[in-house]
Amino acid sequence: MAGAKNKPIADKPVPALPAVPLPYIITCTCGQVHQGTRGEAHQVLSCTPCGRSLFVLPASPWPASESELARLTVVRRAGSKAPPGKAPASRSAWLQPVVAGLATLALLASGFVVFWSLLPQKRPTSRSADVRRQVAAARDAIRQKNFGQALVMLDALRPDLEHPPGDLSSAEVQQLQQLHRQVDLVAGLLSNPLEELLSEAHQLPSERWASRFASSFAGRGVVFDALIEPDDGPGDSRLDYVLEARRIPGRIALSDFQQARSLFRSAEARRWVFGGKLASMRLEADPRKPPGQWVVRFAPTSLVLLTEPAILQALGLVEDREWPEILERQQRLLAFSQHDSLWARVRLTIAPDGIRKEYGPPDRISRQVLEGRLLEQWIYTRNPPFRINIDIRPGSPPRLAPLGPPPPLPPAEKL
Repeated sequence: MAGAKNKPIADKPVPALPAVPLPYIITCTCGQVHQGTRGEAHQVLSCTPCGRSLFVLPASPWPASESELARLTVVRRAGSKAPPGKAPASRSAWLQPVVAGLATLALLASGFVVFWSLLPQKRPTSRSADVRRQVAAARDAIRQKNFGQALVMLDALRPDLEHPPGDLSSAEVQQLQQLHRQVDLVAGLLSNPLEELLSEAHQLPSERWASRFASSFAGRGVVFDALIEPDDGPGDSRLDYVLEARRIPGRIALSDFQQARSLFRSAEARRWVFGGKLASMRLEADPRKPPGQWVVRFAPTSLVLLTEPAILQALGLVEDREWPEILERQQRLLAFSQHDSLWARVRLTIAPDGIRKEYGPPDRISRQVLEGRLLEQWIYTRNPPFRINIDIRPGSPPRLAPLGPPPPLPPAEKL
């Protein structure tokens, strides 16, 4: 019994799987299909159409499993059904993922189109809106004391000043012109006081000082906040600012400004905030003060009245209770000083209909009755006010009558 228990049990024999021929199907790069049965050794086939060599692995020395037998049977059947010279037809494993990906992409694209159509589209802005936006950006630069950047922005609007957009009012154009003149002045302000220039001019030879002034100081801006008083000469004005350096007296001349007499004419002293661009500083003969006196002169067309509060604040001028009255007076004066240019524009108008289209109907009309004709005077009381003469004759269209000079400015005391 014990011996029987300790007797080893022999392993049961495993039935061998039937030997089956192993087929192969090889497709050459030229497209030719080769098929056959694998042998015990490898095979090297020659492709008849292209002459390439094709390597065929030998059959496995291990017996095939049942699953392999089933797969080989399927391969054999497919190879027998395939037409000669072509690979057996089979559905690629990538076909279904590719189709799904394309469907997903099409769905995303259609969703994006719908989403984009629902977004608020930016409408094209008018030219006048672009001008107003640029002016607002320039004013922001002024508040940040970046006068150079503001000047670049306003310089870009020069074409709009020469040919204003139709929906930009004449008042806006005049304000833009005034803002540009102010920024152009303060963007190039003098960094040295006039007293230092006077001292240097007195020490240098005249030729050397002239060269030095032309290269470093000519065209630079100077701004004053001071009284202007009537001077001894008729229509002359004197700035209430004493220029002196090391007991060397100097004088600031206002008479070179083209608009000085029309703007500064007053029987009493008034406070002004204005500026101009330097033209010269030289020793001039003065019989009252031999051997002469140093005189500061400005470019004739460079006079600028400061009316922009942001510029005054950026320059560090402290606001006081007189500011509102000063700015309002200077703005009114600027409106009247622009009267001549407005009058010149009216003279270029071809027909009365064009005047009505640009300026609207007149506030009132006065008439001069003549033999066989009427002379109407259209009166506009806006700021600045102006009048236009219309010649009306029977059988002829109305036309502009020859115009004389613009109406005189009101007395300075009333401005």
